[in-house]
Amino acid sequence: MKYISRIKKYSLAVIIVTLALGLFFLIFPDKSRDAISLLFGISLIASGLIGIINYAVKDKFIGSLITSIITVILGIVISTNVIPIINVIVGIIGVMLIIFGVFNLVVSVRVTLARLLFGWLSILLSLACIGFGGFAVANTNETTVAIFRLLGIALIVYSILGIISFIQVQRLVKKVNTAVDVAVADGEIETEGTLIE
Repeated sequence: MKYISRIKKYSLAVIIVTLALGLFFLIFPDKSRDAISLLFGISLIASGLIGIINYAVKDKFIGSLITSIITVILGIVISTNVIPIINVIVGIIGVMLIIFGVFNLVVSVRVTLARLLFGWLSILLSLACIGFGGFAVANTNETTVAIFRLLGIALIVYSILGIISFIQVQRLVKKVNTAVDVAVADGEIETEGTLIE
């Protein structure tokens, strides 16, 4: 019973944290982006400092010292939000979408010239891919805000589904307990056993 009670508490904690994160991402997408950049930057600084300490204590490989220093500098740049890392990532994804979209567009035109119906659909999807990629590259900040809002909505939906599942499991457990209690009271289930050697 203690194990089930622990699972229930863990499930409730996950639901509450997910709901809080979802609301925060939805209401404050800019602050969410900045907080994640700050956490990422701090983790890079810590990793770099550990590398520098490791070099000073035992490593003595100059390559690890240089890598650690670069990691600390990059962490400082990211955590001070000089470069919003998430905007950079969105920009890179946008460029990749454009490249893949252009490549697929060329293939789609060839397929269409071969008079296959699939080619027109592929051309439309390629153009959409190029359009989304161009939008992401041109508007990294707005795209990042939209991504955080969508992520917030997804987390809120997930937490609501978690609450519904939690309530359903609670009801099922109560039904099973009631059924077992009734069966024991009616003598349908033997509660005492006999040891057979």
